Amino acid sequence: MNDRVIFAFIGVFLFSIGLGSHAFSETMSASGSEDFAQVNDNTQVTLSGLKSSDPQDFPLSYNWAQVSGDPVSISSPTAPTITFTTPTVEAGNTKTLVFSLTVDNSHSGRSTTTFTLQVVHDDPPVVTTQHELIVPELSQVFLVGSGSDPNGDVITYSWKQTSGDDVMLSSPDQQTTSFIAPAVKTGETKVLTFTLTGADPLGLQDSDNVKVTVFKVTPVNVSCPPLQKAMPGQSITISPDIDNPYNAALTYSWKQGAGDKIPGLVTNQKDLSFTVPTFVHGYELSFMLNIYEGSIPVANCESYIYFSYLGEYPITSQSNEKREFTVANAGYDQTVPELTNVILDGSFSVGKKLTYSWIQTSGAQVTLVGSDTVHPSFIAPHVNKGTQKDLVFRLTVSNGLEAKSDTVKITVYNPADPPTARITLQ
Repeated sequence: MNDRVIFAFIGVFLFSIGLGSHAFSETMSASGSEDFAQVNDNTQVTLSGLKSSDPQDFPLSYNWAQVSGDPVSISSPTAPTITFTTPTVEAGNTKTLVFSLTVDNSHSGRSTTTFTLQVVHDDPPVVTTQHELIVPELSQVFLVGSGSDPNGDVITYSWKQTSGDDVMLSSPDQQTTSFIAPAVKTGETKVLTFTLTGADPLGLQDSDNVKVTVFKVTPVNVSCPPLQKAMPGQSITISPDIDNPYNAALTYSWKQGAGDKIPGLVTNQKDLSFTVPTFVHGYELSFMLNIYEGSIPVANCESYIYFSYLGEYPITSQSNEKREFTVANAGYDQTVPELTNVILDGSFSVGKKLTYSWIQTSGAQVTLVGSDTVHPSFIAPHVNKGTQKDLVFRLTVSNGLEAKSDTVKITVYNPADPPTARITLQ
């Protein structure tokens, strides 16, 4: 595994790869159903039938049986879940166990399904770290580990400092931990080392190390100009005020945030110059300046440009409110069983200080509870077996200056059908 040098700084978080997984891994069978999983040998396994369902919510009874494979001792064949211990498997070999579950609602029938377990020999996990970090003094440093297990076991992690100035690790039992880098004298560096250990449920382990070099930061202060106003077509130059007492070699990087994208920006210079577009879709442009010493960010600031279509006028809370647009969104269409509690969703509507008003426009009449809220609800009406009813509701939202509407359709059906058996691995 090749070492990599990764530069880190205040607030930088390096995401891990190859995250540790469970002590098993569910996969899709050839038929496309979730009825297969791989598990380790000599491991306690729990199979659950709790995701079995009945369309009319009748109580279900359960009946488990082992269909094939080395016999195991099932905890209770009539319970919603069963536990047992997988048999021993020699390295390089596998064993297959098949179980069946039958559920019965005592009314409209029963349903049976099967689940296949492939039992494999357990192998140790593999863990890795960033290996080497170079960070500024007094910064928050994130140590990020990653892990994988050939058998899909859950990995537990443990960080330990092995050399350097003592620091306090925030979460030494997690994949990612952090600490505050110690202070460093001018012209010096400090080196700290840490070890990450990963273990599977049977105690098999692997470890990896990370070296952290801490360096002295050159102080740099920057401030961007205050809020500026401009007209479309006007030339603008943003000139930040930079205090660089030690004359450090600095580089600059401007990035645009809000507003129409300005073509042809020169973003690697201290000053940023451009022309406001003659046709614009917003009322604000924003720009962020990041300043670096080498590859380490040492300062940043943000600058805003406000402009209008019609000419100069004061920007007030009232004028900002008028420029806000409103969009009503009554949520997704739903298909629901009869006599269930249905919740409508207006939370995707857009606008500030919105008020909500829901009404039913068609279908069997129901009583809306909370018709002036984001999430009103009602009880779906009765539907004859084999039929369905469509109900339509209209949401109107208003910000006090304009109102917009949207509709949603709720289809209600009668689910008088047999139950569905389903097995999951917990």
